[in-house]
Amino acid sequence: MEFGSQTHNWIWYWNVPDESQLRDILTDVDGIPHNNTVPIGKLRDEVWKRQLEIGQKLLPGPFVDLLENTKQPFVSSISDTLSTKAAFFDGKLLLVGDGLSLFRPHVGLSTNQAALHCELLEKVIKGNMSVSQWEMEVLRYAASTRMYSRVLGNYGQASLLSFLASVVKYLILIIGQRVSRWIPKFY
Repeated sequence: MEFGSQTHNWIWYWNVPDESQLRDILTDVDGIPHNNTVPIGKLRDEVWKRQLEIGQKLLPGPFVDLLENTKQPFVSSISDTLSTKAAFFDGKLLLVGDGLSLFRPHVGLSTNQAALHCELLEKVIKGNMSVSQWEMEVLRYAASTRMYSRVLGNYGQASLLSFLASVVKYLILIIGQRVSRWIPKFY
């Protein structure tokens, strides 16, 4: 690779106010709607020009230069998922990693989740933990990390009220998880 020919992958989080606008953004140059990502070379010019105009009004000079010099923009929507179960078919099928819960990228903890699943699965395989205990632990971790990623996202992207509401929800979740560990299980 020659000096100066490096490729940069940059991210600009932008909240889209409604579902119809998101559908419009995720429809490519061929009129094909995508669920999550419009690939490189498929983003419609009018979508990119509209975002470029927003950036020129809101962002400082170096970021505007970055936008204006971006030759192949693409768009990915950011979302999260959380399964309500991790074990199926009497523990013969287990959801792990991003298959169980996909976090928003604000926390960068997807790899930690996969590592935790592996660590706890070792305990299941060795007989030191039941599948139901494993499921409870991985679902607790997924729920708390998902909410934490929402808190961090709201800190930078939402109103103060939305941020504070997400902090309260996170604290209630964490306290509830701690208290539930002290309550005897009757199942």
